[in-house]
Amino acid sequence: MTAIPFRDVDASVAEIERCAALGHRGILFTGEPQVFGPPLLGDATWDPLWRVASETGIGFIPFLLEAADYAFGEAAMRIEWPEFELLPSEYFHRQVYGCWFFEETAPQRLVDKIGAADILFETDCPHPICLYGNVREKIDAALGGQPPELRRQLLWDNAAALYRVADPVACGGWPGLHGHGEGDTVVSYGDH
Repeated sequence: MTAIPFRDVDASVAEIERCAALGHRGILFTGEPQVFGPPLLGDATWDPLWRVASETGIGFIPFLLEAADYAFGEAAMRIEWPEFELLPSEYFHRQVYGCWFFEETAPQRLVDKIGAADILFETDCPHPICLYGNVREKIDAALGGQPPELRRQLLWDNAAALYRVADPVACGGWPGLHGHGEGDTVVSYGDH
């Protein structure tokens, strides 16, 4: 867990990037920066921090969901806001997806904690830290040993359902995707 210098957004962003490169998977800072001078967390001033934090993957999600549910219960939020019928984690599972592209540990250890239906794979292209030329290796490192059904769900099915994209096999396939000709790429969701 990385403690960040929240009074300075640029310094916070730099520290998140530095510590993420060292393997840190979470950040620790105040929930009320306005008490110390900076604006509320919803202010656009914090946008660079949210951008870099969102690029750190899915490893933070189980902690966030547990903390949100705990705070919701301890603060008796339903009394003040009865319109919230569900726990924060239930809203997350109904409405939010987390994306991963470089992580290897989180997809191996946290899929059951986050929920397989709430995870999407991305390459983050064309950003400077995107996967390029090593996509298969990163997928295998992240999902090695996982059953083919889970690999397919995370790599295709969830995004296809979200964006309402038909399965190319059900549509007769796309040339170049399923070995229809010389030099075509074969897509496989299982271990090879």
